Amino acid sequence: MKGEKLRRLGATFGLIGAMAFAVLWTLAVIEDGAWVFGVDTLSELGRMDGGGRDLFNAGVILSSLLWLPFAYVLLLAFPRTWLGRTGAVMFMLSAFALLAIGLFPIDTGTPHTVASWTFFILSLSSLLVMVAPMWQSDVFGRLGAISSLIASLLPLALLLTTSVPLAEAMAVIALMIWASIMSLMMLFNWNIVRVG
Repeated sequence: MKGEKLRRLGATFGLIGAMAFAVLWTLAVIEDGAWVFGVDTLSELGRMDGGGRDLFNAGVILSSLLWLPFAYVLLLAFPRTWLGRTGAVMFMLSAFALLAIGLFPIDTGTPHTVASWTFFILSLSSLLVMVAPMWQSDVFGRLGAISSLIASLLPLALLLTTSVPLAEAMAVIALMIWASIMSLMMLFNWNIVRVG
């Protein structure tokens, strides 16, 4: 019973993390007034002189803190394979990198750049690593595997064919949608989540 509550809470945190960032990102864009989707990077919203700085950085930090327990329960929902564990741990590490993005805004230079690249590389790679474990999972199955594949490859395709700011924004949107789908799948299929 205790484990089930923990898993439900982690899945709920994953959903809230995605929704909270979407709301705070939108409010930061409105408050900033000068940020342009696909032209400016998301990090520009967190710059020291930006009008939406506090909203954006709060959204990044809040989402990262909520995605840490989400990553943990994601690990518990997979069959016990090294690939599933590796993917979930990579996603958890990407949440720490996301936290660093919020703590070290774009004005800090190198720390922010390292945190940003670490976040995007780990998060998108983790989704790719999780495709096979998702397919094998009683909780996620084909929908989870296909969602993970699309959410990891779409931003990479955009990076090769469009601008970095557009690819970055779409990567974040893909991650928010992916986290929401995975959270809902864990909540709706909870009775068949493997315990232990």
